[in-house]
Amino acid sequence: MLFSSFSSNVNVNRNGTDQLALLQFKAKITTDPLGVLNSWNDTINLCQWYGVTCGRRHLRVTKLVLNSSQLSGSISPHIGNLSFLRLLNLNNNSFSDEIPSEIGHLRRLETLYLANNSFSGEIPSEIGHLSRLETLHLPRIQLVGKFLEIYLLGCAADIIDPVMLGEIEEGETSTSSTRNQSQSSNIIHKCLNLIIEIGVACSQDFPGGRMSISNVAPKLHFLRKKILKTRIHGEWRHAQNIH
Repeated sequence: MLFSSFSSNVNVNRNGTDQLALLQFKAKITTDPLGVLNSWNDTINLCQWYGVTCGRRHLRVTKLVLNSSQLSGSISPHIGNLSFLRLLNLNNNSFSDEIPSEIGHLRRLETLYLANNSFSGEIPSEIGHLSRLETLHLPRIQLVGKFLEIYLLGCAADIIDPVMLGEIEEGETSTSSTRNQSQSSNIIHKCLNLIIEIGVACSQDFPGGRMSISNVAPKLHFLRKKILKTRIHGEWRHAQNIH
């Protein structure tokens, strides 16, 4: 009994950090017409708050699901203190202002849904460093800055055809192996980035925001030529920079 009581007190103290972070999140909400956050108060256990799921062992917040709740406001930077969070779903609301870079502190995060909101600014590059992230739905805001580069280069090894990489290495001479491998890798990474950018531009919800096929075809043709030019008769030559 004494051990059980001690363990319970420790867990309560630990999830106090989560409770403070969620209350700071609530403080940034300006409109909650459905009253989904009414349960977020000191009279109800944190793990019973609407949209909140806690882990069984440590009673820390592992999921925060508030999609389609008609919430307005901004996301508090304190959300980065939910260190055990694995899933964050804020899709289909009216969140505005910038996405806080502190989301990049959520090292256990596996799923992130932020689409269909009214965010402004850039997607924080810090999100690109979330190594456990498997599912990512982002809002339709300007995909500029370092996010796209960091996120894609971080998983490029999982995207690039291993046969292609093998051909790169086999085609290199011993004297220029390191230099050629780096140049070939760089051009493939850049082409991957451009392909994703084209894909994003073609997948906008509103037809007026989509890239037209008349623009897509020349870009893809350019990418194909750019990659093929790095190999001549089974050997890879120096890759030129993409401007």
